[in-house]
Amino acid sequence: MIEDNWALYRDSGFRSPYPPILGPGLYPRVDAVQIRNDDLSSLLPVASRPTVFGAPLDSHILLFEHANFHGAHKHIVAAEANLNASDDNFFSDKVSSIAVLSGEWLFCRDANFINPYRNGLALNKGAYSFVGDALARRIKSLALGRLAPVILSGVSFQGDGSAWERRLDARGGYFR
Repeated sequence: MIEDNWALYRDSGFRSPYPPILGPGLYPRVDAVQIRNDDLSSLLPVASRPTVFGAPLDSHILLFEHANFHGAHKHIVAAEANLNASDDNFFSDKVSSIAVLSGEWLFCRDANFINPYRNGLALNKGAYSFVGDALARRIKSLALGRLAPVILSGVSFQGDGSAWERRLDARGGYFR
């Protein structure tokens, strides 16, 4: 749940409510909050106070199959070691646009966070309607955080890049 509080129901038409009111957060297993798996048919935002809170949602990114946020999309809320995993491999080498809702994301050419792009290029909150030829249809895994800032001379993630290093002073800035 990204925001608001939610009542969940067994039947369509908001009949047969489940007891908990879910607040914002991640709920990896519905049975952990007294909801039977594969038994949810409708949900409704409510003004009631939540009776259950999920784990904090600190990171959230949407991957889109085509440029300009078109085509199939996938929500990711934690590091994804392999976009080509056998249980869900649709987005391996198919990402053309990205919406970062929260967190800072690092993209890699290979599974298991190997070969990060552009010496650690990370994207922050924002809408990226086309990731450029350097990334388009070439992402195999993505992680949270960054290795170091990279300043590019061109647009759409093109051009020469120069990595910066973490400054060791109290400001925690970067230097070149």
